[in-house]
Amino acid sequence: GEGNAFAPSRGNMDETDYHQQEEDRFAADIADMLKRRALSNDFEKLIVVAPPRTLGELRKHYHKEVESRLA
Repeated sequence: GEGNAFAPSRGNMDETDYHQQEEDRFAADIADMLKRRALSNDFEKLIVVAPPRTLGELRKHYHKEVESRLA
């Protein structure tokens, strides 16, 4: 029936990988923004709230100035 037209696909790895690439790029962009703001002393302490996978991805990209400010 037509009800299935919008059902999420379970077997499409390409779609999943694409979504993951987007999330990873997002994390890299956030880490870059945080680096710039840390270097211009926009914040002293930082608390990051995100899903575990995103936190892990962010951690790969953190600049040392950002890491030193993480609460």
